Amino acid sequence: MGTVVTIAHLARQGGGLARLAVLLAVASFGCRLGAAPPERIVLVTIDTLRADHVGCYGYARAHTPTLDRLAAEGVRYEVALSPVPLTLPSHTTIMTGLDPDQHGVRHNSVFSLDPGVPTLAERLRARGYATAAFIGAFVLDRRFGLARGFDLYDDQLGGRRSSLVGFAERRAGEVTDSFERWLATAPPRFFVWLHYYDAHASYDPPEGFKLSFPYDLYSGEIAYVDAQLGRALEALSARFDPAGTLVLVTSDHGESLGEHGELSHSYGVYEATQRVPLVARGPGFTGGRVAHELARLADVTPTLLAEAGAEPISGASGRDLRGRGSGEPAYHETLATHLDFGWAALFALRGDRWKYIRAPRPELYDLAADPKELANVAADHPDVVRELAAALDARLSQARPLAMRDALSSDDRARLEALGYVVPAPARVGSDLSGPDPKDRIGALAALERADRLADAGHFADAYAALNAVEDAGPALEASRAAYALNAGLAADAERHAREALRAEPDRPEYRLILAASLETQGRYGDAADAFRAAADADAKAPAPWNGLGRVREATGDPRGAADAYEHALSCRPGDAEATWRLAAIRIAAGDVAGGRALLAAAPDPPAVDPALRAGAALLAAGDPDAAATELERALGSGSVPLALASPTAAVLEAGGHLEAAQRVREAALRQSPDDWQRKNEVAWGLALLGRERDRALALARDAVEQSEGAVAALDTLATVQLLRAEMDQVLRTTDGALARAGSLERPHLLYLRARALSASGRRSEARAALAQALAAAPAPGERWRQDARELRVELASNAPPG
Repeated sequence: MGTVVTIAHLARQGGGLARLAVLLAVASFGCRLGAAPPERIVLVTIDTLRADHVGCYGYARAHTPTLDRLAAEGVRYEVALSPVPLTLPSHTTIMTGLDPDQHGVRHNSVFSLDPGVPTLAERLRARGYATAAFIGAFVLDRRFGLARGFDLYDDQLGGRRSSLVGFAERRAGEVTDSFERWLATAPPRFFVWLHYYDAHASYDPPEGFKLSFPYDLYSGEIAYVDAQLGRALEALSARFDPAGTLVLVTSDHGESLGEHGELSHSYGVYEATQRVPLVARGPGFTGGRVAHELARLADVTPTLLAEAGAEPISGASGRDLRGRGSGEPAYHETLATHLDFGWAALFALRGDRWKYIRAPRPELYDLAADPKELANVAADHPDVVRELAAALDARLSQARPLAMRDALSSDDRARLEALGYVVPAPARVGSDLSGPDPKDRIGALAALERADRLADAGHFADAYAALNAVEDAGPALEASRAAYALNAGLAADAERHAREALRAEPDRPEYRLILAASLETQGRYGDAADAFRAAADADAKAPAPWNGLGRVREATGDPRGAADAYEHALSCRPGDAEATWRLAAIRIAAGDVAGGRALLAAAPDPPAVDPALRAGAALLAAGDPDAAATELERALGSGSVPLALASPTAAVLEAGGHLEAAQRVREAALRQSPDDWQRKNEVAWGLALLGRERDRALALARDAVEQSEGAVAALDTLATVQLLRAEMDQVLRTTDGALARAGSLERPHLLYLRARALSASGRRSEARAALAQALAAAPAPGERWRQDARELRVELASNAPPG
């Protein structure tokens, strides 16, 4: 008969009741002592997911069946906490078991992980697991250090962005697609990390989810990610036995939806941004249990390493979740307040009841009585404040020294800053993290967040106005003002704000680039060239200043000098997209069509429409409209087409026969400027070419004629729509009026329309005369009507009845 172990017996052994408690805690999570490690470990991080918007955490309006099923079959941690409301630092904690004060990554973009800090993937690979990661956004690009230990680190994103000023990203469906392609040939023993970024602002779920959550797009994004996670797990279960797979799902941080005046995250450490879901299912995590002890993101790596039987990471602040809780409070911080704006950094400790936030005016919250942190009770409990402040002092005294490893190039910083994104400067990092209390600057923060959202919708003038209402801005907000003014077409204002920012921080090459762009936009090419050269001197490895010099030289009639500048940009960064596209355009325009097309064939997708339009126009002039449209359409995935470029972009697409793409550009421009007669006219023209929505096309064309007081271009479109509607008498009246004021470039198409109407009316002799005049004019590139005109000429020359 086996040995009977009683509670009393265990209590008498070494460790006594404490050891008993540990054993009981382990037993409650599936009796894993001596069990084989899982064959597969799947870590899922859903960016920006607050716990109280998930069904299994009590949110009635949630549609998260995948997460809810994992919780029902596994273990759900009721209170799981993020150390920092920033994607890169928080994921670094998840991947190392170290809090930010220990691993040293304190902000997005401008820090990277020290190569000497071991990672979860390294440890699991050493244990014999194949490793792969599928990343949803640039903020976790391999340059920031988390790719170490992964056999495959798939961070190929494309051009989509979470917002106009945000990071490049790809949708959850694309992440799952990439995972499934890898899974088809995956070995049976692996560690996989899936990162989904969709719930990050701005909220733009796919159409079906947008319709299901019309007033809560954040929840629509969450529902979409849940569906894609479900698809990934179904594919995994179809290939491998689920019993051998451990799945752990969490988030890097939550999202403030207006709590404490914050509209997203990064600048506060309240529960809305720090409390995240944490659910695990698989070996060691079964039974639908709910764990009520505090869990932290730093606990993820120790737990997974222990479950896999891998070497732990020395000094990790996290613990194995299968054991008894340590009782230590969770640590929170955000340095973004200081690094972005010069305000005080925030540090916090959070236990089961008390939460202490170190700020110029300290905060203390009794979470048991006040879970929404509405009443600061620091003055009522000075002893608690002193105790927690001392504990925080002791912890921070052991923190890793601040050392910014600027993995973000000045070009990347300049691109983000040129759109209004606040990016901290390396020079600003030091041991002094003091400054104004962020609570007192919440108005400035709210204005910046409103401005970002206005800019996402293309309302740059309104975004600029929102920032102009903020007092005591500082250089970062001055740079944002400059960027929004520039995008709003207020180049002189942009110049003024850029100069103000440079007065405070004269060594920032990104600010110099914004200044140079504002001068370029004003047509002050000499001053712009000087500013671009100054930016190049400040950062010799950045291609952006040389691309700017190339644009200035093109604008002043110096294509050879422009080509030299673009080649210099390519020496700084081989394959730079803007330099490649613009250099290709110059070569095509100079007659080296083959050389230019070879460059385009190897080029990455263009970073914006402008350089692609330049190349497309060159191909069109070289007599290849199809190639022009094909190359230009590659740019449409890089973001919205600026209003000033919408007309030429649509024209090149139309010339190459890409009518649907051209119409999408025209419709987007009309949405941006709904009262502009030219936008109405172009949409009506596109509808006529596509042969649809004839009533809408007629209404838009008539509005354009009326608003423009009979502009020839508007009359031409109206006649085209009338011809489509077989209103031949109307076509003749409209073209009569237009021809009376048309110039030599406008007459040929009007005469062609008139010929078509005369032919359809049986007036063949008059039709032939009008058509002959139309075809006598020299053709312009991309005139698609001429082929139809030549066919009509053959028809009129025969005895066939009019068609």
